[in-house]
Amino acid sequence: KRFEKAMAKRGMKKVFGFISRTMKWLFIVFLLYLISLFFREQKIPGSFVESIVSDFLPTNTAVSVSYVSVGFSDGVRINDFKIYDSVSVDYCEPIASFKRASVRPLMREIEIESLTYKRLPANYYAEGNSEKNSRCEFRFPALGEFELLLVKPEILSVAPESLSATVTVSEQRIDVGNIYLKWPDTDAKMNLEGKCRVDLASQEIVGEVE
Repeated sequence: KRFEKAMAKRGMKKVFGFISRTMKWLFIVFLLYLISLFFREQKIPGSFVESIVSDFLPTNTAVSVSYVSVGFSDGVRINDFKIYDSVSVDYCEPIASFKRASVRPLMREIEIESLTYKRLPANYYAEGNSEKNSRCEFRFPALGEFELLLVKPEILSVAPESLSATVTVSEQRIDVGNIYLKWPDTDAKMNLEGKCRVDLASQEIVGEVE
C-alpha cells in the first residue's frame, strides 16, 4: 500500500508539473504575442466597422471604410473614411471624408489627415430654405480631454496647412482651447490662435481669435 501511495503521489506530482510547465509556456507565448503587437498591426475589415458605425447614424446616411488597423504603438487607425447622404442629389459624392485618422488612447491624441467637408448639405442651398432657430437637443459622448491635430484639412473651402487644439468633450459642452491654425504660405509664416466653446445647455457657440 505504501508503494501504491508513493506511486500515486509521484504520478500527481508529474501531472501538476506538466500543468505548471504548460501554463508557464502558454503565458510566455501570450506575452510574446502582446510584445509583437508593438511591431505589427491587426487589420479589421472595413465592412465590419461599417456595420457597427451605421447603427449610430441617421437612416439617410451611409459610411465607407477601407479598413481599420489596431496596434499598441500607433493605436487605432481608420483608413479612407467616407460618409454619404443617400437622399442627396449627389448621393455618390461623400459629404465628408478623411484619408486617415489615428487615435492614440494612451497619449490622449487624435490625428486626422486630409479631412474634407466641401459644402453644406444640398437642401441648405435650396430655394426658399430658411435657417431654423429651434433648440438643439443633443448629447455629446463624454470623451474628456485630448489633443487634436488636423493635417491639411479642407472645410468649406478653407484649407490651412494644419490645425492643432486641446479639446474637452462632456455631454453638454465642447471646449476647444489652444487653437493654432497654420496657413500654407511660402512667403511668410502665417498663423492664427484662438479658442471656442459649444454649450448645449445655454445654446451658445462662442469663439475668440487672437
